[in-house]
Amino acid sequence: EAKEAELAVLKEELKKYQELEAIDEDIRTLKEQKADLDKQIKNIEAECGNFKNQEAALTEELKSLSDAEKKYYEAEAQEKEACKRKDSFDELEKSAEQCRELLEEYERLQTSYMAAQKSYEDFDINYKHLRKIYMDEQAGIIAQELEEGKPCPVCGSLEHPRPAVKAEGAPSKEELDKAEKEDKLLEAKVSSANIECAKSKTNYENTLKLVKESYLKLTKDDGEQELSLLKEKIALE
Repeated sequence: EAKEAELAVLKEELKKYQELEAIDEDIRTLKEQKADLDKQIKNIEAECGNFKNQEAALTEELKSLSDAEKKYYEAEAQEKEACKRKDSFDELEKSAEQCRELLEEYERLQTSYMAAQKSYEDFDINYKHLRKIYMDEQAGIIAQELEEGKPCPVCGSLEHPRPAVKAEGAPSKEELDKAEKEDKLLEAKVSSANIECAKSKTNYENTLKLVKESYLKLTKDDGEQELSLLKEKIALE
């Protein structure tokens, strides 16, 4: 009986030992699993770190692309503005050339007017001289027919203390009429030249005014653009 009791105790202790071994095995298994889990966690954390780095790189790249798009449109707008300003300066250059041509035309017409004026003045002096001689001759002819006590056919006076003397070398009526016609023709030419000269002067002055206004506007725009760029640079700094 004593041996059976001892055997029973041994069996019980063996059972407990076996249970302890099973627990130890479970613990080892759990430790191994924990080690595997720790390794997986580290791998996952490393991958998460890589993903974060990739995300940051992609975010930076997207930002760079966004800035590049903005800069592209800004550059495109600046190019259009530059082309527009080039066209404006080309037009200004054409207007300036036109203004120079108008000035040359005005100076030419002014010279023609002055020449026509001088020709008319010289001829008019001669015409008036011829007319005076002619009139003096007519007065002399009438004076030759005057008689004391008879009325003068011109003034009606009965007395003729200083009768006119017939002029020598007087033109004929036809010659005087021809000179008068030429005198009026030259006067008309002067008037026409004066009108053309005045028109040319007005065209030149109006064109010159437009050229000056366009130049001032373009140079003002240049100044405002430079000021705007300077402000942007200061803001970036």
